[in-house]
Amino acid sequence: MVVAIVAKGNTLKEFSQIKVNQGCQVQYVSGVSDILKKPDFIFYLLDESNLLADAGVLASFNCPVMAHSVSMTLEKLPPKFARINAWPGFLTNSIFETAALDNQTAFWNNAFEQMGLKSRWVTDTPGMVAPRIISMIINEAYFAVGDGVSNRQDIDTAMKLGTNYPFGPFEWAKKIGLHNIIGLLITLSMSDKKYIPAPLLLNDAAD
Repeated sequence: MVVAIVAKGNTLKEFSQIKVNQGCQVQYVSGVSDILKKPDFIFYLLDESNLLADAGVLASFNCPVMAHSVSMTLEKLPPKFARINAWPGFLTNSIFETAALDNQTAFWNNAFEQMGLKSRWVTDTPGMVAPRIISMIINEAYFAVGDGVSNRQDIDTAMKLGTNYPFGPFEWAKKIGLHNIIGLLITLSMSDKKYIPAPLLLNDAAD
């Protein structure tokens, strides 16, 4: 089984540290044009902003693609595409958050099993589950600082001690990337105004 992993930077570092079963021939490339062998399936883990531009080339391989797509749902992607949350920090989990059409989950369950990986299927909605929750927590933390309720360091400390989170909201924001957080919040706010990005968050991203 040949698997092409399209990734770079911290995402490549995170995924390459995952132990994959020996029966899998894994090909790591930094761009879709670098895929040499015809893979059985592809993991596309580049920043979501690149996905639509690369979608046509990915579809030309005529094999299933597991694409990093937190904000975009499957209706906006070509057939044979499934979604994975590959935000920085989330590929270090033992279970990947994924979404796919019902007729594709059996294929991907088998693919993950052959690779020695695990996934959890979630509803095909913008933000999936973990990114939606984390982005809202980060946004509320920015509102709190903007309103003078507390400071960033104290909020990070309180969240880690009070909820046993591995990172505080501002630590998460730095790790994930403000552009990822804001992009998802804007998408979510189109149907629910409670996700409108905090002014301070927008200001930080603009600096």
